[in-house]
Amino acid sequence: MKAAVHRLFASSPSDTSGLDDAIARGGIRPQTIAAVLGKTEGNGCVNDFTRGFATVSFRTCLSQHLGVSAADVEAQVALVMSGGTEGGLSPHWLVFTVDRVRETAPAHNRKSLAVGIAFTRAFHPEEIGRRPQAVETAQAVKLAMADAAIVDSRDVHFVQVKCPLITASRVAEAAARGRTVATMDTYESMGFSRGASALGIAMALGESASTDPFTRKWVVMCMRTLSTCIFSMCPYRDTWVMSQNAIDAVKYASGVGAEPRPPSVGPTSQAKV
Repeated sequence: MKAAVHRLFASSPSDTSGLDDAIARGGIRPQTIAAVLGKTEGNGCVNDFTRGFATVSFRTCLSQHLGVSAADVEAQVALVMSGGTEGGLSPHWLVFTVDRVRETAPAHNRKSLAVGIAFTRAFHPEEIGRRPQAVETAQAVKLAMADAAIVDSRDVHFVQVKCPLITASRVAEAAARGRTVATMDTYESMGFSRGASALGIAMALGESASTDPFTRKWVVMCMRTLSTCIFSMCPYRDTWVMSQNAIDAVKYASGVGAEPRPPSVGPTSQAKV
């Protein structure tokens, strides 16, 4: 396996020209693309639609280069978009490639970068921020490790999860089936979803024996106290892991895009059924 990371400039959420050019030059073979991590314009909150715009743009771009449908692209490439640059960062794409052809990926005995991806099933609204999400995430992390040929969990140094949140329509859908959700506050649900994802990662890496006690207090504590959390988890369901021979490495990827304790009242924070 030969894994590489390519950083590409973006002038807008729909700007895939950098990837088009890299493919045209032969710098990237589209068949080796495993994941695209993007930072887009926008506010990074629930109503930030630049993430979805960028995701659709890359689905269309890769569909053309791979000669497959957009649905097939979504099933084989992890598209992880985070909004909210707001002057602190320049919008850009990180394209992760994995070459598994032995002739172009010479073998060696030293540890080096490895990348694997996996996908969970779609979660029901009442599962978000609760035990089922953590369990499914743990299983996905293990699948991603296997995809990256990582045997020892100590070699996992970064896990990025794209996780869902609870929206008004999802609350209504759950209520129609007689189900309740972890919270009716959209912003707060982002924290619960991240907390469940982080617990799932800990389970997969042997850092937590189980999800018990899996309570509201425990998830909020997890969301607020994990000191190794970076990046933002947004409402999709991809999981991928990276491994390299590094000492100070990050194992969790959770949110700094939202306040630890967001306001409970606001135009989009409270869902009413």
